[in-house]
Amino acid sequence: MLSLLELGYRRAECPAMHELKRRFTDFGAYCAALKSHYRNDIARSQRKFERCGLRVVNLHTPIEIIPRYTENVHKLYEAVVARAEIQLEVLPREFFLELVRQFPNQTSLTLIYNGECVVALNWGLRNGLVHHFLFCGMDYSLTDKADIYFNLMFQHLDAAMKGAPDWIEVGQTADMFKARLGCESRKLFLYVKGCGKIPSLLLRCGWEFLFPSRSPIPNYSVFRTEPPPPKNVRRTPC
Repeated sequence: MLSLLELGYRRAECPAMHELKRRFTDFGAYCAALKSHYRNDIARSQRKFERCGLRVVNLHTPIEIIPRYTENVHKLYEAVVARAEIQLEVLPREFFLELVRQFPNQTSLTLIYNGECVVALNWGLRNGLVHHFLFCGMDYSLTDKADIYFNLMFQHLDAAMKGAPDWIEVGQTADMFKARLGCESRKLFLYVKGCGKIPSLLLRCGWEFLFPSRSPIPNYSVFRTEPPPPKNVRRTPC
């Protein structure tokens, strides 16, 4: 792609894609592989979630998903889009329903319920041996009380890991949180060229405004270098 620079294009950095390359049988196995500091942070969030009495449902078939993805549930997705740092298109509910119809054995939906009301959702798509996080939605009033975003990601990770993919694309944005999950970041770029003098001038003058520099993503060492000792077994010095 760098050859495009020789043709007058300019390269702009997009939000990175965060990828979890390690394989785990489920979220419990993932937590067991974490260093204690990161594992304790997750456990603290999970306790807040449990105290709120919320429940989780993971759906994998059109007959399960389509009736539950109502207009009210879709509004949770719209609430997240409205707050997004980078706003692109707003997808209609029918887009997601058609996604399920076109990919009936590859689409998944994680729902979090408060009583009988859905308060958070996350869409996933399995493409071969890769599981992609797609779009999420949530009730922001539960952000502090239940760590709703964190727990939504944990629950969807658990469902994705049980499908045994080679790796999981956890999506873009929320860089700090996903780095602390142990994700690797893969840089993504746009190549842009103005067609004509006026568009070229606008791009040149407004480049920093249109494509501001992105802060570097931290790299955390979150996993143990050795497996945890068996429970109730004391280690003795050699």
